[in-house]
Amino acid sequence: MKYLLFILIFILSNRLTGQLREIEGKIMDESTNEAIPFANIQNRSLRKGTISNADGFFKISFEKWTDTIWIHSVGFKSQRLTLDQRTGFYVVKMQESITELGEVMVTLNENIQLFHLLEACRTNPNKIKQQAKSYYELKTFIDDKQVELVEGFFNVGLSGYELSSQELKAGRIAMQTYDEQMRMFVSTESSKAIILSKVMNETDYFPLSPLSMNLKKMRRGFYLNLDRKYLDDNQDSITVINYLPKIRSGNYFKGKIWLNTTQNRLVKQTMECEDCKIHPFLPLFESDSILKVNLQITKTFGPKNGKQLFNHVDFNYEIAYKSRFGQSGEKNYRIKTSALLYAYDYDETFFIPKFEFDKKASDYRKIFSIPSNDFFWKYNDEYRMNDHQNSNLAFFSDPASMTNANYSVKTDSPLKKGFFQEPYIRWSTNRIIFKESIPDSLLDHSKVGLTDRNYNLSVKVFLDMNSYQDSTNILTCTIFDPYESYYLLPIDTVTHCFINIYFDLVEIERRKLEKTLKNKVLTREELNERYDEFIRMCDLIKKMYFEDVDHGRNRRQLIKWNSFVKSELQIDNIEIFGLFKEP
Repeated sequence: MKYLLFILIFILSNRLTGQLREIEGKIMDESTNEAIPFANIQNRSLRKGTISNADGFFKISFEKWTDTIWIHSVGFKSQRLTLDQRTGFYVVKMQESITELGEVMVTLNENIQLFHLLEACRTNPNKIKQQAKSYYELKTFIDDKQVELVEGFFNVGLSGYELSSQELKAGRIAMQTYDEQMRMFVSTESSKAIILSKVMNETDYFPLSPLSMNLKKMRRGFYLNLDRKYLDDNQDSITVINYLPKIRSGNYFKGKIWLNTTQNRLVKQTMECEDCKIHPFLPLFESDSILKVNLQITKTFGPKNGKQLFNHVDFNYEIAYKSRFGQSGEKNYRIKTSALLYAYDYDETFFIPKFEFDKKASDYRKIFSIPSNDFFWKYNDEYRMNDHQNSNLAFFSDPASMTNANYSVKTDSPLKKGFFQEPYIRWSTNRIIFKESIPDSLLDHSKVGLTDRNYNLSVKVFLDMNSYQDSTNILTCTIFDPYESYYLLPIDTVTHCFINIYFDLVEIERRKLEKTLKNKVLTREELNERYDEFIRMCDLIKKMYFEDVDHGRNRRQLIKWNSFVKSELQIDNIEIFGLFKEP
């Protein structure tokens, strides 16, 4: 099969009002004055929330000074935050939960009981299926310089304690070069790596922890000891267990496990591994290598519908990375990445944009391929981490940052080369040309029949809908999908004209669809029905066009369809490609 390269030919060619305000502050441990990271802050009056960042900092919206705001963190008493017009910055000091006394385990039999507590939790059925909205953030530093920032919102599938799936709602990426050769580092699949990490099951991608093993293997692989016991807000007994691998081979985690022994449920788990021998990371290029990986993972879980469900994961790793091994540019780097995924709304999910990606498409590929949704990022006020300096916004706005929103207009952008070349092509007045990158000498063009088996052109329309306050935004885009497209027949200027007219025909229908959708606010069900009708219309037009023009060989019909496109879009493909000119 021939591979298609895309070359661009350049042609000259509701306001929202809000009355919400924000407060900010820092959450600290009362006894140690240390910051409490990833605490859950909820404004119950507005049904909105956020989480504190790694330094305990938070911002949250409020409408009235009487709004009810609660702060929760595992191991601490939940605390209500009272708003005061005179307070500019809130310092919230949380008390540790009440410790149960007289139950310190020191005997061998009592230590064995810890194993049985873990085994009882592990075998306690928790197969509840659920979907939730989630917020994802990733930051990467190379030798203490930030080089990457990824933010995204997903619908995630939950299966008890485990994450089972994710669907991208919206994402944005910013990167900066880290050396004089303008090289960039990318974490292409970190959100998928988070999905692959499990607490109750063994996985080929991560070291083992006690809860992923049966009782026999657990006792053979780990030491356990009691850290503390306390009562939570519901007066349930929480047992905190330290675990340490008996063999430090890089194949096992160490950490802590918080068990609700009253309900026989997992509340929290930390997992640490230095110099991991099992990890999900691969070097980006064959000339690169990974020398060492350190992992630090924390997961929390909360009650929903009578069962315990995944709540959040902070996923940190350090990588010793060798770049361009054996070449003149060989260099070692210390890469540190902090990622977080937080599920926060179990009752309502996002409307997922209508666009079917190739199953192997990475987060990067998806985010760079679809249009940046400015409306969503401006007005979506749901869960998101903040800091006092608004460093995320500053990094996205930095002139040195290459982002998914600006890379196409930066003439010197490294994102237009190699790994970053955009495979999906969004419609524009620029024309696309297919170039045969690998000559197919085995194919006798003279004997190839003009049948549908010899080509497929896949053009899709991206559709997203977002409603905030009293405004609804519809975002659409026509996109050529190279993963489902191929053309095995001889390629010439007639072919280019034929393909571009088809691309234009779908764009015309997209504009009609967008105009219809913007004239009326529709429910999700109604929007899905309209989109399905649109797809059927596009399929009908595709069939008519392909039969009429016969790959562009029917001159009269090609002129007819070209005239239609010219009247709608003011683009004359026959003129552009120089067809049918008299000598």
